[in-house]
Amino acid sequence: PMYHLPQLYDDMHRSVTEDLGYYVQLAGSLAGRARVLELGCGTGRIARALAGAGHEVVGLDTSEEMLGYAAQRLDGVRFVKGDMRRFSLNERFDLIILGLNGVGHLDGDSELAGMFSCVAEHLAGGGRFALHLFTEGSGVAPDGEGIVYRGSVRAYGKEYSWYESRSLCTIDSGAGPIRRENITWYFFCNGPDCDDSDAEPIVATLDLTIHRPERVRAVAAGAGLSLVSESSDFDAGAPADGDSPNWVGVWRRAVKRR
Repeated sequence: PMYHLPQLYDDMHRSVTEDLGYYVQLAGSLAGRARVLELGCGTGRIARALAGAGHEVVGLDTSEEMLGYAAQRLDGVRFVKGDMRRFSLNERFDLIILGLNGVGHLDGDSELAGMFSCVAEHLAGGGRFALHLFTEGSGVAPDGEGIVYRGSVRAYGKEYSWYESRSLCTIDSGAGPIRRENITWYFFCNGPDCDDSDAEPIVATLDLTIHRPERVRAVAAGAGLSLVSESSDFDAGAPADGDSPNWVGVWRRAVKRR
């Protein structure tokens, strides 16, 4: 799986920056020094930006490899091993983030509900939860496109060219069909430091569930969260657009009526 290769993953995503300003601005609007929890934090790309802006950040992930790599590279961020579907930190946060389509790791409404329930329990008064997903209209998994060259990365002291193959499928979960995206990455060593052991590519895979915004909204409401805003492309002023590759929702805990 891809998450056993943190160096390759981290360098692959070094150019992904379009969401960072959005999260930093959101945290700053909630508190001068916000307490932030990032679910599925990976190698700490978002956590790094938030900590650099002066916020107190906790990163949660299930992968020991990703957490270990992040902890070695980032000072001032606390990393915790945990499952976003069921975690209990006995803390509350001004902002909780599930970025870069991390919601794709959750299958169906029951796992979504578990995550949203945990989020509701960990939000401070006036706190917000921000979730990003790739939409079905994004074209991120065009059928029949085959293996496509994406770029180059450096990891383990070597240079690699990486290629990507994506496909879509539908599986029966027992509670209804689930649309999945299957991704395979191929890393070919092509620099002067390559040796005979690099003759075969490094292969990594990942399967992600494709969630629709309307279902995410419905499950969040069932967990006691109220939608504050929804937008496209990390622009708080841009209304949600079904043709956009990105959808971002922001929630708060619903106020209980007596």
